[in-house]
Amino acid sequence: MPDPTTIERLRGLVLSASDLKSLTDWPDSLIEDYLNIVDNLITLSNLIDEGIDETIEEITTAFIDGSVPFADSGLLVEDNVNIIFNNVTKVLTLGGVLLSNLTASRLAVSDANKNIVSIASDITSAELETLSDNSMADALHRHSELSASDGTPDAEVRLNATGGVGVGIDATAVLHLKAGTAVAGTGQIKFEDGTLLAAPEDGVLEFAGKRLYITNIAHQRAIDRTSDVAVATVTVEDTLVETVLWTGDMAANSLVAGNMFKFHADGIVNNASAGAGDRITLRIRIGTILGAVVATINPAAGNLTNAMWHIDANACQRTIGVAGPRAIHIMLKIGATEVGVMGVANIDTTAIMDVILTAQWGNANAANIIHLYQGYMEYKN
Repeated sequence: MPDPTTIERLRGLVLSASDLKSLTDWPDSLIEDYLNIVDNLITLSNLIDEGIDETIEEITTAFIDGSVPFADSGLLVEDNVNIIFNNVTKVLTLGGVLLSNLTASRLAVSDANKNIVSIASDITSAELETLSDNSMADALHRHSELSASDGTPDAEVRLNATGGVGVGIDATAVLHLKAGTAVAGTGQIKFEDGTLLAAPEDGVLEFAGKRLYITNIAHQRAIDRTSDVAVATVTVEDTLVETVLWTGDMAANSLVAGNMFKFHADGIVNNASAGAGDRITLRIRIGTILGAVVATINPAAGNLTNAMWHIDANACQRTIGVAGPRAIHIMLKIGATEVGVMGVANIDTTAIMDVILTAQWGNANAANIIHLYQGYMEYKN
């Protein structure tokens, strides 16, 4: 139940004249005076209650116009230096900075707990659409760039106006990658060895079982790779020394069972005579020029003048290990003569397996000359 008002309390003091007479021996004139006093008090209290009902805006205050009062230690106080409102212009000022029409202020400094320490200046609505301290966001805050986690480089990934994505470089294609370097960890694309999809998908590129596959329609196919291309003519002449014509690099432990590869070499050859001493011997060695010989090709005797020659060889590494069997097939053609080699050689796949083609003349003669024009290795899977 609410407390009684002042007027309600005074009305409780009023008693009928008969009641007063029965309770006291006051004369009638005194009782009348008492009732008049109470009636005046009631009228006065009624005026007080009505005054209290006036709205807060009508109460006189010592605060200056525009003050925004706030509670401090249980009392209403003002701080017109830091916060004040202009009722005419409808502008609120915080810390000396105008906040017009509820536009935000640029926050200059915050502490470690992200509390605002100071406000630099007000900004316009146009400025609210951009970030003033980093150009990585466009006018609509659609982020078109990403920085490295440590901020360097800034930016590392960039999306251009046509939708091209550049990694470390401005895109001039749908996907554009910056150049790699010789330093480990800077390769442009790297696949982790995984498992081929159970259901092949057109256009998918996969790396599984140490092979790179691409699917055109319905089936994954290993991608052929070509390496160790000869880019200059190699000549062996007027010498008895076995000399390297071409090398296909094959690092230790770089094969898996079932790897297939082939190489091709070609050029022209001349000799001094059809005699056996002026015949050319070609060898295929593994590892080094002094390594194991897997094939020796010594064509039939004959006089050669600018005769074309070529070698086509293919091989399949059946299993790997210190004596992994490798099936080989080699065909050599010099002029009209053709010689073939077929067999299985045991190869130590845990050691360097460079494939080396050498040439050696039977006689050191200025007319005994062989040129290599082309040489390259193809890895079929």
